[in-house]
Parts: sequence; structure tokens; C-alpha cells
Amino acid sequence: MRKEQLLIAFSGLNQGEHHFNFEIGNKFFEQIENSLIKKGNASVDVHFIKMSAMLQLHLSFTGNAQIECDRCLGEVFIPLSGKDELIVKLGGEEINDSSNIMTIGANDAEINITLFVYEMIALNLPFRKIPCEILNDQSVCDQEMLSKLNELRAEDQTNNNENNPLWDGLNKLKNLN
Repeated sequence: MRKEQLLIAFSGLNQGEHHFNFEIGNKFFEQIENSLIKKGNASVDVHFIKMSAMLQLHLSFTGNAQIECDRCLGEVFIPLSGKDELIVKLGGEEINDSSNIMTIGANDAEINITLFVYEMIALNLPFRKIPCEILNDQSVCDQEMLSKLNELRAEDQTNNNENNPLWDGLNKLKNLN
């Protein structure tokens, strides 16, 4: 599979502001090893400022990603959007302190922003992936799975109410206080 890389060739550009737009899809996310996102698409806008010793990139994206629901395990697309900034220093020593600053060689002619864009999108995924809460739509969850989970919860609660002889001794210790 041919890798889909997001490259900006800046060597022939004049100093000042430039704009780039990238459309990414499923192939982009599939090529990333251990990707949290398997399917999705996004439009990435890059406001690029070239200076003599550094480059500034202001990135924003809108799109959607397929996630697996934490509650019912169903897969559904949710909308995503976000912004980030990247500063690229030309030449000099490498800076490892910040994820938004990178250093490239003084003779490099292009910059690869593939991983930075992936991280920007992945960091905008919700922490709790429950689409019916995100989209305010109860129909997106797998109703068959939810009913099965409710059955199992009810069975578990009835089993907990029965006395278990293995726990009787520990329960006596709890009641000493």
C-alpha cells in the first residue's frame, strides 16, 4: 500500500503567508501503526508562515471518525474538529521539550506533517466514546446489545443478594466497627 503522506515543499516559497488544504480518508488512518481511528475523513487547512529561520503552521480540521461505542461496542461515525499549531525550526539543535516544536535540517526542502496531523485528530477524540451521548441520539446504540447487558446486570444483582458462605467470615469482620 502506498503511504499517504502530507508533505509541504517550502524551499521554493517566498517568505510570508501561504495556504494549503489536505483531504484525508481511510487510507491515511490505516497506514498509521496502532491507530485509534480505523476509518474517517477530514479536511485539514494549513495556514503556513515562512520566515528566514523558522516556519509557523496553524492547522485546523473538520471531519468525522468511526469509533467503537464504549457501551454497546457498535461502530458509528462522530463529527470531529480542532486546531493546533506547529513551529518548525530550520537547523540548530533538536528540541525535545515540546510536542509543538520540531527541528529539521537547514538543507531540507519539505516538511512531513503526517504524524502531527494524525495526533491532532486523535487527541480530539472524546475520552468517553458513547455516541448516543455525543450525538444526543439514543438510536445509534445497538439496542440488542444494550438489552443483553441489562439482562446480565439484573442476573448479577440477584446473585449478589444471595448469601455466599465464602464471604460470610469477611462480612463479620466488616461489622466489627
